[in-house]
Amino acid sequence: MKPSKCLCFIIIHQVGKGDVVADGALVIIHYEMYQEGFEFSVDSTYQRRKPHHFRLGKGCVIPGLEAIVRTMRVSEVREAYLEPAGAFGGLAKYDNENINKR
Repeated sequence: MKPSKCLCFIIIHQVGKGDVVADGALVIIHYEMYQEGFEFSVDSTYQRRKPHHFRLGKGCVIPGLEAIVRTMRVSEVREAYLEPAGAFGGLAKYDNENINKR
């Protein structure tokens, strides 16, 4: 699989242990997603009080999140900033335009 080119930058807050996550592995994560210009998170597993489960490499999450997790290790904590293409691409732009018209 080709590396993703959708990341802006990553800050590692806690280095993980062991090998990086393998394709097809079951991943269990907590995350908070913010959109530029908004003060509060637009999506959060912490607010739902339930981690998100997915299989790496199956296209079940946004490309940027998959690219981030692909290089992580168990218990690693990261902060990442994505370009729109790595998040929701044109969909995010469409949503912003609709929000601004209200």
